[in-house]
Amino acid sequence: MSPEMSKWRFYMDRRLDTRRYLKSRAFLLVLIVALICTFVITTICAINNIVVEQNQIQQKSVTPVFDLVNRELLKPLYLAESFANSFALESEIYAEHVDEDALLKKLEKMEKRFGVTVFLALEKQRRQYMSDGRAFDLNEGEVYWYFEALQEDKAIMADLGQAEDIHLFFDVKIVGEGESFLGYVGVGEPIATFLDKFDEYKSQYGYDFLFVDDRNEIVLTSFADLIIIDQFAPSLSDLGAFSSRDIDLRNLDSETVVMRNEEYMISEIAIQEFDWRLLLLTPTEMRKATVTKTLLLNAFMTFALVASILAASYALLLQYKFSLESSSLTDSLTGLSNRSFLERQYIRLRKKQAMLCVVVCDLDRFKSINDTYGHNVGDEVLKHTANILKKQFREGDVVGRWGGEEFVILVPSKSADLGIKIAERTRQELASAQIYADGQRVQLTASFGVCFGSAEKPMAKLVGMADVALYQAKDQGRNRVIAKDFYSTVSMDNFRASA
Repeated sequence: MSPEMSKWRFYMDRRLDTRRYLKSRAFLLVLIVALICTFVITTICAINNIVVEQNQIQQKSVTPVFDLVNRELLKPLYLAESFANSFALESEIYAEHVDEDALLKKLEKMEKRFGVTVFLALEKQRRQYMSDGRAFDLNEGEVYWYFEALQEDKAIMADLGQAEDIHLFFDVKIVGEGESFLGYVGVGEPIATFLDKFDEYKSQYGYDFLFVDDRNEIVLTSFADLIIIDQFAPSLSDLGAFSSRDIDLRNLDSETVVMRNEEYMISEIAIQEFDWRLLLLTPTEMRKATVTKTLLLNAFMTFALVASILAASYALLLQYKFSLESSSLTDSLTGLSNRSFLERQYIRLRKKQAMLCVVVCDLDRFKSINDTYGHNVGDEVLKHTANILKKQFREGDVVGRWGGEEFVILVPSKSADLGIKIAERTRQELASAQIYADGQRVQLTASFGVCFGSAEKPMAKLVGMADVALYQAKDQGRNRVIAKDFYSTVSMDNFRASA
């Protein structure tokens, strides 16, 4: 082939490749545009269809939703009525003198069983008793709900209480013989319990709730910025959407209002038990245009925001992980290592195939100290014990709080003698400890169980054998040290080391 022919073929091949390249780029561009247009059109159609379908579902689901909400509200009410009419609290209701400790324990058991806050307010004693252990006088000007209830004289009331953790309480009037007024029994649940249910339906159907009492005060709502943060509920008329004179606040069924730049249609149902109304706010057609216009922008902004949050969260989580690992390995009360740290250190000793003594220390009659002097003194005893343990054991030993009044010490050693001697010395130091409460010395003793063995064995086995020795020390009169050798069937049951 001549050079001119070769040049011509090369030129034609380049033109063909260029055309193919341009055609492929054009096809790819058309494909991308088509995909984008298809995505946009299908997205807009999907949004419109979803909104229409959602509104239809909302209208069809009104009755089931009302039934569910009524059940959620009436459940605690039924419990309160049951308590008021049962024999569970009868002895306290009719008693001249109430055993407050017994009553508070009974209310606490009721709370644990039914999962709700329970209270009893007695007119004769003018005292209110709560299942969280509180009891206080019903003084006018301090306990508002009680005196409002006396004025309204209703058999059933619903009110808000506990400013630090807002609860919705359902109060049932207790009436004795001859219609004599005896007090109220009530059941309460946190506002958050109801909000969780509202969120489920809001996620599924897209509508919001407003619960309004007979004074047009908003008691419950699914709007986050209207959640009640104290015991005083906002008024419905305070909302701009309901402030118009053209709106009859006593009859809002089928009314339309605009809230937060969105139009809603209201469906209303009466809750006769409390003289409340439930206002169901369903978004209208305006929502379709709003969603269509903001979808792509919101998607992009959400993606960027989520990506930024995820990146920042990842960095914060790494930093938090390091700080959490440090704090999670220390007992907050005594400052000693906790159980998790002891288990980690045992694994380290196992890798070294070390021999060690596992020493278990348990304070004698610690419950009696708590019962006699109170838990604050008990905490001081635990701290004092921890300080003695840290001083008596060596730097290489691992001292930790196993749980409650029980401590575990890992003592690397070639024989049981060292662990026994240190345990005995610590026992003597604890027995001579000078701890005082209310001018009286707190008698403190401890029993010790020592097990000698290899870290190659599971920690649970060595601790278990040390526990057996500890139980023997308890059975033999407490305040003593008993040791066992993991490799020997002969125990040192009657051994008591000298310091």
